[in-house]
Amino acid sequence: MTPVRIGLLNYADVLNFGDVLFPLLAERELQARLPKASFAFISPSGAEVAGRKAVRYDRAMLEDHDALLMCGGEIVHRFDAMLSGIYERFGLGAIAQPTDLVFGWTRTPGPFKAWVGLGVPAPTPEAGAAIGAALPGLDFVAARGSRSRARLEARGAAAGSVRQCRDIGWLFPRLLRGRPAPPPPAGGKPYLAVQAFTIPDPDALARRLEAVAGRLGVAIVLVPLTTCWADEASLERLRQASGGAFAVVDYRMDVLDKLAILGGAPGYIGQSMHGFIGAAAQGRPAGIWAADGDDKFAELLGDAGLGDLRTGDATGIERLAGQIFAAGGARFLAAAAEAEANVDVLFDALAAAIASHGPRRHG
Repeated sequence: MTPVRIGLLNYADVLNFGDVLFPLLAERELQARLPKASFAFISPSGAEVAGRKAVRYDRAMLEDHDALLMCGGEIVHRFDAMLSGIYERFGLGAIAQPTDLVFGWTRTPGPFKAWVGLGVPAPTPEAGAAIGAALPGLDFVAARGSRSRARLEARGAAAGSVRQCRDIGWLFPRLLRGRPAPPPPAGGKPYLAVQAFTIPDPDALARRLEAVAGRLGVAIVLVPLTTCWADEASLERLRQASGGAFAVVDYRMDVLDKLAILGGAPGYIGQSMHGFIGAAAQGRPAGIWAADGDDKFAELLGDAGLGDLRTGDATGIERLAGQIFAAGGARFLAAAAEAEANVDVLFDALAAAIASHGPRRHG
């Protein structure tokens, strides 16, 4: 097989749980299908993340690749001010318009170009125009869910040209194969993993979680997953509100160890979509804490038949915790198996398309 050079464009440098894992997963799955492929990680800042070196996005150097892929995430938007604010807080010298990582390369001549399992929030006029301009330049488009596919089709995608797939994060557990498990965070006691970055009343939430812990016979372990939103600070306030009764995971912990902690929990409740997926993909009961809306959570839960596993505010935490524990793992194992099979088909099709496109003639 002829070697193929693949550029994996990613937002791992915003230090959001799913965004860090997506390029690691894409590399793993494609390497298994294209053994001679080589990979470069490309991000808006070029910062090293999870021990992986990256290069700063530069449109001029992309033509040297045989394939350019954007894999995973709710990223088909033009929220540059939001992303720039994150990079400024981290002191990273990112490109002026970070969303060029999604749109700026789609007309690059030569390489195979793909959006793989991307989420599409309700487009602003600027994003709608950018989507319409990008789609003709892509060789492969897979939308993460029914709403995302409909939004791409509404912006000019030809009928039948957009694949619909499950979130690629349902394959995250494969990244743990052969990796030693981290020490249990609650001294070996069963625990409910909790994540949040918006906590209006930490004292009230602490009382609700204490009630859950007592009723279900579990510890509470707070797991920061969204450094981009400083959830470690919110969770520390929650720990303090508990009088130190809740354990908290160091937000700087290796992201794969965090994934293993989600897999070791009898349950997860949080505001991180990929915290939910990371737990549910390992057969762990999980619930979402987020206000109801036309959003990524509604798409994820609706397409997976898990629409009841959500509470709109903290007052529903006790109900949701009881509900997910009562459901047990079988429901989540079934959802994970279905999603895993779906995403395997996606990566099979992607690898075949890359191989069919062939390498560019360099030099």
